[in-house]
Formats: sequence, C-alpha cells, structure tokens
Amino acid sequence: MIMRNKIYDYLDYRQFLKDYYLHFKEHDKKFSQRYFTLKLGVKSSGFLSEIINGKRNLSQKNILQWFKILGFDKDQSNYFEYLVHFNQTRSLIEKDYWLQKMMECKRVNLKLINKDIYEYFSKWYYTAIREMLFFYKEAADPKKIAAQLHPEIKAEEVKTAFALLERLTMIEKRADNSYVQKDPIISTGNQVTSVEVANFQIQTIELAKIAVETIPSDKRDVSTLTISISGAGFKKIAEVLQKTRKEILKVAQNDANEDRVYQVNIQLFPLTKV
Repeated sequence: MIMRNKIYDYLDYRQFLKDYYLHFKEHDKKFSQRYFTLKLGVKSSGFLSEIINGKRNLSQKNILQWFKILGFDKDQSNYFEYLVHFNQTRSLIEKDYWLQKMMECKRVNLKLINKDIYEYFSKWYYTAIREMLFFYKEAADPKKIAAQLHPEIKAEEVKTAFALLERLTMIEKRADNSYVQKDPIISTGNQVTSVEVANFQIQTIELAKIAVETIPSDKRDVSTLTISISGAGFKKIAEVLQKTRKEILKVAQNDANEDRVYQVNIQLFPLTKV
C-alpha cells in the first residue's frame, strides 16, 4: 500500500518501478525479475531490467498489465499511465499534454508539480508584468498596463497575472494599491520545469518574430550568424554566451531610471546533423 501511494512522488516511472521492485524483494523473496515477467506474460527474462534501464519502453498493453500487478486504484492508474507517456515521448507538445493530464489527478503532489508555476511559464506576459512593476510605482491600473505591453493584452489578463504573481509571492500589494517585486526562488531542476521553461522559450521566440515585423530597427537589435564549428567550438561559444548573459544581467542590475521591459533571446542551435 505504501509503495502504491508513493507513485505521486515520482516524475520518472522507471525509477518508481526500480524502487518498487527493490522494496518488495527485500521483504519477500518471491519478488524476482522472473516473477514479474510471468505476471506480465512476457518471454524475456530481462524485460524488467530493460524497462528500468531505459532500453525498452512500456507499451499500452504493458501499462494495463502493471495496473493489476501494482494494485493501483483509478487515480493511481491514471497518474502512472500519464507519467509513462510523459517520460517516453520526445515531443515537447506531447510532454506538455501529458503533464497537464498528470495535474488533473486528484492526489497529485503539489510540491512536485506546482500548477501555479506551470501557469507562470505558460504566458509570456506574466514575466513582463512582474518586471514592469520594478519601475511602475503608481496604483496598479490593469488597463494602462495592458496597453503598455507589446503585443497588447486585455485588462482581465493583467488582473489574472496579479493574482498569480501574488500566489507565487513574486509581488506584494501595498496600501496605496501599487505593487512591489519580491524575489522568490523557483527551482528549474526537474523534468516538469524543463517542459515549462521550454514552452516559455518558444513563446519568446514567437515574440521576436513579431518584433522584427512591428518594432522600428532603432528600437531593437536582432542579428544572426550561420557558422561552421566543431564540438569543441560549440562548447567555447556556449561559454562565451553564458558570460555574455551574466554581463547583460550586471548592466540591468546597475541601470537607473528604468522605463521599459526588454526581452533578450540568445540562441545557438544546429542546422545540420553531425
């Protein structure tokens, strides 16, 4: 029972199966790999090992068989199935879909999958509004803030942003109805946040396309390079870009009289296969 309930503490179904197997093997000698292969109705004696080590994926039939072996209830079964698909797909769109399905489960671990953080990365203007409040010292007027963004959004979307940023303790409302930034720590170390950040990055790339078409060239700086490099050259360029990001942050931190929010995208990606 304890191990079944722990499924909600995992973002990797392979690690869960490994821990499940080791836990019960320790308490009952019958829990060998052969025991599981017989239960699953597969011929390969190394089937479980191959699943745990990532050499083989679970099919939909295998997933249904595991429900019975693990003794999952409906919600646990749903979470396990969604988790398997989330881990096995390479598509960001599909990962995002299965992540949302995982969040629909009744007993999802909110410390592991935070719906508010997911929402924060789901809309580009949440970060923009939070940054705007660094210099916007007036009583918060959603209509004015919505009109200042490019592209413009609706006042209701600004209100939603305020509510979310307050829940995440990223901003704090003052007595005069103005807001001040706060500086919470958002971890980006797990698979879930990696998907969220990737979704956010895609949005900012789309914003860059809009900027090229709608912002005068003297108000933006967009440049491109197409170069031939080695693997070692890639690592050196990545290091240069990392230093550049730090230098840009220093400029922003030491700046004064801020009156606008800018998005800085630095991209380095392959156009050919190695």
